[in-house]
Amino acid sequence: MARHDNDIQLVRITVLLLSFLTASACDYTSKSTGLPLPSFVADHQREKQKIIDECYERPDAAKQNYVRQWKEERIVRAEDKSVSSVVPQLAKAGCLIRLDNENYNDYYEYISDHLDDGNWEVAATAVSALRGAKGRDSIDHIFRIAKGKHPVVADNAVSALGSRITTSLYDRSLKDDHAYAMTKLLDLCKKPKNVRGLERICEENKVKK
Repeated sequence: MARHDNDIQLVRITVLLLSFLTASACDYTSKSTGLPLPSFVADHQREKQKIIDECYERPDAAKQNYVRQWKEERIVRAEDKSVSSVVPQLAKAGCLIRLDNENYNDYYEYISDHLDDGNWEVAATAVSALRGAKGRDSIDHIFRIAKGKHPVVADNAVSALGSRITTSLYDRSLKDDHAYAMTKLLDLCKKPKNVRGLERICEENKVKK
């Protein structure tokens, strides 16, 4: 009996740890709380969070720094397809797609190429990077992935859709994006699935299930 209880406790601890890992390793979608990341978080995830923090805290400096890096690392992106390389590159693309309109198409193409990546960590990072994108095509991508089977990737897609709705609400140039994103959210809220954050986003936008 003692052994059975220990096994149950181990399962509970494992589930909690895995939940924390998936949340902290993938959904770095806004400025961090300032708290240090746990020691078990991979280096490329630390770099990803650093990029996102700089993008939000020092956008002018981030734009100058990462545009230069983006151009210098073109060969690296073409040759190094490892998760540890692609994830930070996607974070840069997600940052710059919002800050650097001149090279928007380059960032959007790179992000789009990784939305259906076989590695869930890459796919989740890619769909999060679409927070700063524009247009119906990018919203369609987010909506499609939000209805997908992988929970972490779908979670990030729902979060990205919520962010798009919020940021487009007060930007006249994104009026059409806001209306279109709301239609997609309505569809998701009518056919709810177990996706983290969906219920909250539906309630915040007064969309009834």
